[in-house]
Amino acid sequence: DLFKQAKAQLRIPAVAIGGITLTNAPSVIQAGADSIAVINASFNADDVKLTTQQFAHLFKELNLKATT
Repeated sequence: DLFKQAKAQLRIPAVAIGGITLTNAPSVIQAGADSIAVINASFNADDVKLTTQQFAHLFKELNLKATT
């Protein structure tokens, strides 16, 4: 809710940082994040490339749902 409130009042891109995982990233993106900063979830993964691709795919998937 706080992120949605900030996004509604700010007229600049909003980047979500801190504790972002594949589990909570969809709700962060749906709250209006223009971008996410992910460190631990990517670099602690067994397959960094695959995990990073999964994060990128979330933006594509959720943005498509929002426009249909």
